[in-house]
Amino acid sequence: FPYVIDDDRFYIKLSGPDNNSFPLAYCQVRNCHLMRVGPVEARSELAALLSDLGNITGPETVSRVDLAIDFVSDHRMEAWGREAWVTRLAYKQSHSVGERFTGWSIGRKNTLQFGLYDKTFEIEQESGKDYMCEVWEKAGWAPWDTVWRAEGRFRRPVLSQFGLDTLDDVLRSLACLWRYLSDTSIRLTEPNLCDTTRARWPNHALWDSLAQVEWGVPSGVLKRAYKGLGAPKDRTLAIRTISCLTSLMGRDAILEAGPAWTQLRALVVDH
Repeated sequence: FPYVIDDDRFYIKLSGPDNNSFPLAYCQVRNCHLMRVGPVEARSELAALLSDLGNITGPETVSRVDLAIDFVSDHRMEAWGREAWVTRLAYKQSHSVGERFTGWSIGRKNTLQFGLYDKTFEIEQESGKDYMCEVWEKAGWAPWDTVWRAEGRFRRPVLSQFGLDTLDDVLRSLACLWRYLSDTSIRLTEPNLCDTTRARWPNHALWDSLAQVEWGVPSGVLKRAYKGLGAPKDRTLAIRTISCLTSLMGRDAILEAGPAWTQLRALVVDH
């Protein structure tokens, strides 16, 4: 992507006019704009902008979705150890700055990741997204309360498994995605050292509260759409078959491909 357009609404990378290997544009909606107008209006604005820059030939493909819940709680977020996170994701990491505990990271960045972190500290020290304070105040937040964020980050490999391609696909499946994260993929539990089967450990009360958040759309179970990931391409199969055929021709001194195919087929059948 040789061209970049950047403002407080969008970050856009444009491909060249003769580049057929990449889409017309890779676009990121800035969080402040997303909070202000919502995803549907942001997509409309983006489509209008891109139509002046090139020919849009198909629907968008969503490459990443972040679902976040901001909350205030009396629970101490560092009160449990890594064993309390029951998950199929191997990576677990706690974070701190000096003596201040700042959160947890579960999973790697390439597919599915979950973060539970001190959002007020992150705004003060890193992002500077002060507009979030106005959003929280409308929900009854007091400035002396610490706001924690529970955030699930779903990247293209996960979305593709469930056939979620366009923005409309994703918006219809917000509750399903959150259920997949909070019920199937990750759980914060109350460890029971007398029970070695961690799947039976009960959920932490905080996790139950987070899992029950409604997203304005019906919940359900996502079904995977397998697309033969890792299957060999036609070119690979052809190269390997030619290798077998020419090896047979060299071994048995066969100069014509026709008779060699016949002999190779008979060899396979006999085997």
